[in-house]
Amino acid sequence: MSGFLQKSNDIFQPILPKQFDENEYFTLAISVLVIVCITVLQKKKKVFLTTEIIAILLLNLLYTTLGDYFLAMKPYDFYDTVDHNSGEIMDILLQNIVYPFTLLILMYFYARYKLNSFMYIIFGAMLLCILEWISVKFFNLFTYK
Repeated sequence: MSGFLQKSNDIFQPILPKQFDENEYFTLAISVLVIVCITVLQKKKKVFLTTEIIAILLLNLLYTTLGDYFLAMKPYDFYDTVDHNSGEIMDILLQNIVYPFTLLILMYFYARYKLNSFMYIIFGAMLLCILEWISVKFFNLFTYK
């Protein structure tokens, strides 16, 4: 059995956090928050079909994975996320839950209330910039180079 545990440790060690600190707690908290928000909103008034949600999640997964791969790895290497310069287990939560569900929440309000397109895009971009600033300033989620 110890051979299995050693092999498991060898496999998972490169993607585990160096230390479980504020950026991991923030990632877990924000993941739970966005899941709860979108669940409550969808139960309150269903705006999206399940197929639309799946399509948005898959499209966002494609763009975040490719974007992080190209922008956070050599030759560009603009930033590191969480504790490593390459993928970490918390990146999976960020890419699969936080990023797409945050966009779903923004799209929910746009679809439900038929808001002005241009102003809502500006509002969404500003809101996401503020959220990223909070994650960098207070929780060290990203390290820009």
